[in-house]
Amino acid sequence: MKPVKTVVLSAWADHGVWRGIIQGIRSYTDKHRPWHLRYTGPLALTDAIRDWDRVDGLIGHVISPKNLPRSMVARHRVISTVNDGAGNLPVVCQNDNAIGRLAAEEFLRRGFRHFGSYVAAPFFFAQERNRGFIETLRKAGCRCATHVLNRSPGSYYRNPQAAFKPALIPWIQSLPKPVAVFTGGDHFAAQFIDACEFAGVAVPDEAAVIGVDNDEVCCTLAHPSLSSVYTPGRRSATRPPNCCTVRCAAGRSPQDQFSSNPRA
Repeated sequence: MKPVKTVVLSAWADHGVWRGIIQGIRSYTDKHRPWHLRYTGPLALTDAIRDWDRVDGLIGHVISPKNLPRSMVARHRVISTVNDGAGNLPVVCQNDNAIGRLAAEEFLRRGFRHFGSYVAAPFFFAQERNRGFIETLRKAGCRCATHVLNRSPGSYYRNPQAAFKPALIPWIQSLPKPVAVFTGGDHFAAQFIDACEFAGVAVPDEAAVIGVDNDEVCCTLAHPSLSSVYTPGRRSATRPPNCCTVRCAAGRSPQDQFSSNPRA
């Protein structure tokens, strides 16, 4: 009997797309081969996992390999689910450029002529989504005003509400109305809606907002409820072609970056 592989899942469990990835991995292992799955949040990864010699693979929100054991990286046992743009690790992720393109096409279909984007600069995936959004608008002959959130990923997650005070509110007030704003993520969209309330701007009458990931909790709790681009987290965990499993179970590295396309 072959020994059961131990695989660490490091993800934001409060994000819908990460929950989908975890469900997809669990579904795959149930059908094919059992894994002993261990979970930890990304910010606590190096503190939570002490027995790396007993870990066969890692799948999750890993931006940089510098804090991981060299043996894990060198033996090709790490798969990241977020694109850092540097090519440091094999990546299974969403097609971020297509996400931005889809949001722009939806706003154009609704007849908007004024556009804005709220970009979390420390995150490469957010930059890539913004690039797809702006390029699509430019091809349609439209311009887009941009507000950049220049904070480190760690500081954002420790104190997200501080991110939009005070710079975001004046920017929202300065936008021509009605305006269509793409935020690149549901949590950023919810933050933007909160800032609109402080700015005295009505959503969606004066500012329409689209997020990303279709996070059920985030979209429901936002007031008014949030529109969002759906990203297939569960499907990306098992396609193509089960490269997470190939990497962790067989010790081989996929040759390319794989991405799943979003849908409206």
